Amino acid sequence: MTQTPPPPNSDDPRGQGPRGPDDQPPPRGGWGGGDQPPPPGGWGPGQPYPQQPPPKKRRRGLIAIAIVVVALAVCGGIIAAMMGGGSDEPETTGGGGDTEQPASEAPATEGEDSEEDAAGTLGEPVRDGNFEFTVNSVDCGAAQVGDEFLSDKAQGQFCLVDVTVKNIGDRPQTFLDTDQNAFDANGNEHTVDSEAGVIANDNADVWISDINPGNELNGILVFDMPADQDITSLELHDSSFSGGVKVTV
Repeated sequence: MTQTPPPPNSDDPRGQGPRGPDDQPPPRGGWGGGDQPPPPGGWGPGQPYPQQPPPKKRRRGLIAIAIVVVALAVCGGIIAAMMGGGSDEPETTGGGGDTEQPASEAPATEGEDSEEDAAGTLGEPVRDGNFEFTVNSVDCGAAQVGDEFLSDKAQGQFCLVDVTVKNIGDRPQTFLDTDQNAFDANGNEHTVDSEAGVIANDNADVWISDINPGNELNGILVFDMPADQDITSLELHDSSFSGGVKVTV
């Protein structure tokens, strides 16, 4: 007599048939909230695993925007403070509306010499540009210059200025008598009389020649001054565009 074997117990793993590659047991503790059960038939070949959703970036974007806004606000405050702090507008009074008067300029200190204080004197070398000047003497009162054959008469009186000019530069340069000026006690400016100067220098125009570096020339500058006015100072220039230097006499 043949015995029929009992049906396999579903709860007994030994009674189940062999498992296929698609049969996967559930993870320990069951399928969690973030875990998804395998599709029917298991994860078969060619089927992709489920992808996780990308992380949310909204919070990071808000933080970056907040940082930019704060930086712009700080820069704007600095610029406004710089522009507002430099205002030089005078304050007005509440009653009369008069503006505040600016303070007067402070007087020059003792160490700041004026142009007159820096002036040279007779026999003292002074410099302007590439020339060094030495006024040797000033003689006024001549009614004419020259001799019986060639002379020139003054409108008032001739003042003869004996001057030595030395080139202290590094290139040749011409000294022009027309660039030199004389001043009387009233501060009036007088120009040189070049024609009388040619005669006073023995009919030789010494001021036309170039003076080479290191060389010097000596000659007479002639000024036609009023009969009642003498030269009190000279302003000597190395060119028409120089600042000049004063010599008191």
